[in-house]
Amino acid sequence: MGNNDGKASNRLVGMRAALPLAARVFRALPPSSGPAWPDPGEDLRPVRICAASGLPASHWCERMKDVLLPRTQYLNRICDVHYPSSETLSGAPRVVERWPGSSKGWDLAKVHVSAPRASEEHNAPARRAGLLIREPANLGEYVLTGEVGGDRVRLRSSLDAEAALYWYLDDQFLGTSSPEKPLLMDLKAGGHTLACMTPEGSLDKVSFSVAEPRSGSRLFKE
Repeated sequence: MGNNDGKASNRLVGMRAALPLAARVFRALPPSSGPAWPDPGEDLRPVRICAASGLPASHWCERMKDVLLPRTQYLNRICDVHYPSSETLSGAPRVVERWPGSSKGWDLAKVHVSAPRASEEHNAPARRAGLLIREPANLGEYVLTGEVGGDRVRLRSSLDAEAALYWYLDDQFLGTSSPEKPLLMDLKAGGHTLACMTPEGSLDKVSFSVAEPRSGSRLFKE
């Protein structure tokens, strides 16, 4: 809803103009014969969480529910709101809840990272969670523009602000990025595989494709 010339109008208020029209459109749509919730496929996985804290349930959580979480999401912490006390109830430890007296400085999602013990050092790279290439996206498709500086992509990952990262394009070393110095990649036609690695050895890979523009198509106006 709006004027063709983009000028404002006191009569065109979203709540009184656009919202009623949108509601009429939605009510006029035929009901779907399929399920109301899409099939999660392979992107999500079921996880049992504590109904009180929302964190992955521990052995002591009494009320739990199943939810769907991204398959690539790391579960670094379980619920610590519920724990067994020294008292017993019918021969079993009584479960009590440990809630803070104040919400200030308390975060259920906070993960405390401690230095690994000597016996666990060989697992340290696997425990470094969160390395994920964000750009280019996996299975992304790009079209070359031919414009000066228009066929470059800034490489991004979930650890850009934390450490130096090593990038490899089609098994060839591309360069190093750091929090102070991002890395740009020139796009070339064809299918490609991009890999990112941390100094500890954590690795993530994505595949993407780059196509030439179709004959006669124009991506920019002169």
